[in-house]
Amino acid sequence: ASEADFGWINQVISLLHVVFQALALRLYFAIEHRLKDEYSGDEAIRIHWLKEFLIGIFAVTVIAVLSFFARNFHIPVLSELYRFHFLGLVVLFYWVSYKALTYPAVFGLLSPPVSIAMNEEQALPAEPDRAEGEAPDAKLEKAFISIKNVLVDEKLFLNATLTLTELATRARVNRSLASEAINSQSGGNFFDLVNRFRVEEFIRIAADPAKKNLSILGMAQESGFNSKGTFYATFRKITGKTPSEFLKSQV
Repeated sequence: ASEADFGWINQVISLLHVVFQALALRLYFAIEHRLKDEYSGDEAIRIHWLKEFLIGIFAVTVIAVLSFFARNFHIPVLSELYRFHFLGLVVLFYWVSYKALTYPAVFGLLSPPVSIAMNEEQALPAEPDRAEGEAPDAKLEKAFISIKNVLVDEKLFLNATLTLTELATRARVNRSLASEAINSQSGGNFFDLVNRFRVEEFIRIAADPAKKNLSILGMAQESGFNSKGTFYATFRKITGKTPSEFLKSQV
């Protein structure tokens, strides 16, 4: 293998690189889904930079492997790309450095990483036994009503760092049941539900004459949002308009 650049060991290792990168991406998307089931704010996109990095390194790896085999089988054009994948690695290195310097929090440099592997037995109320004859759907509906009531009555959605675990504790519902109830009764996950209430609060604040001095982002922060990106994406998804377009339509 050391004498032949295209020896079978190098070929196998090249393919393993692609498999490894693909599995890493798959794992990321699984974790991202779990985060949106637990967090309502920035924590849900805390590792968004990692997706960008994994996609970038996967693209560079695929180009490198394709050009590697193209050189082996003397395929023109593709074989010439081999030297350029090193440029992609350099770009990724500087990109990671830039992210670490400008957004250190996303790398956990300012605060310890949050673990999503939680033990449901810790600090959670015991799940009440289902009443005899109570249907599973009725149990989910009852749990969702409790969750929605405490969310609205106590305005927990104004807490930018609210988590599903905290909400379930306040509603006296087991966390796993709370997650299942939200997913089945609200048409979305925890992240979607809480941010829907925040959008409704933004609309209420925007209609309040006493709040006219606030900027759009100021009203968004008072509504529980702590991320401009999350606010704009959620608002447009729910209303079909940007915040500016919506406010102009209300004049």
